[in-house]
Amino acid sequence: MQSVDKKKAEKIAINFLEQYNSAITIESALLEDEIWIVTVQMGLVNKQTRRVLIDTNSGQILRYADKELTEDNPTIKQSPIVMAVEKALREMGLPTYEVIVQKLYEDYHCYLPDCYEYPEYLNKVLKEIFGDNYKYLVESIKTHLKEASVQKPVTNSLNTISK
Repeated sequence: MQSVDKKKAEKIAINFLEQYNSAITIESALLEDEIWIVTVQMGLVNKQTRRVLIDTNSGQILRYADKELTEDNPTIKQSPIVMAVEKALREMGLPTYEVIVQKLYEDYHCYLPDCYEYPEYLNKVLKEIFGDNYKYLVESIKTHLKEASVQKPVTNSLNTISK
């Protein structure tokens, strides 16, 4: 069940963008596969379009983009696997989730969304923390990804994580 509604997603995007910009106007907020895609116009004279992707459950900003988000865009392609990994980790408990995220940053200076491009980082951290039991977490990730696993990049990332 989502805890971030449209208004809250818009507020998160505005708060994030106002740190660096002024004159922000919400253009749209669309919910796609448990991700809010908030599109905004920034600037008074030289208007620019920006998109902020927000997890509907945690309210966490997943990505910030300054170009069009299409089905071919890597941001959209990686979202299902990032969401599946996050869900699987959170099911194990918030402390476990935080330990994994912290270890990813300490060892590789990356975050969960970066594990789409570098699944070997997540694989190494999971093995280090869980030993052979990391395979149960991989199975949980696969369960959350049933419909997305037909995409070749998603399958490749899963294969690397589960090695």
